[in-house]
Amino acid sequence: MTDEIIYPLTILEDRYNGVYSGGKYTAWNMYPDEIPTAAFDDDVSCMKLWWGGNPPLVGVGDTMRAAVEDLRKKIASE
Repeated sequence: MTDEIIYPLTILEDRYNGVYSGGKYTAWNMYPDEIPTAAFDDDVSCMKLWWGGNPPLVGVGDTMRAAVEDLRKKIASE
């Protein structure tokens, strides 16, 4: 784990409780108004976002901390 700050950082409670995203929380390296609305839209839009073959760079986890750490790992691997 690193202490590097992720900014901007927006953490959301997943609308569908992880059914599509895979976790209860998502962490985005974006401002709230930049997050794709499909992340909290209807079932079909949400499913296409997460399962459409090109999911966004976002951290996912069952806790807020786990989602941020997942995002941190994904950023580091880019």
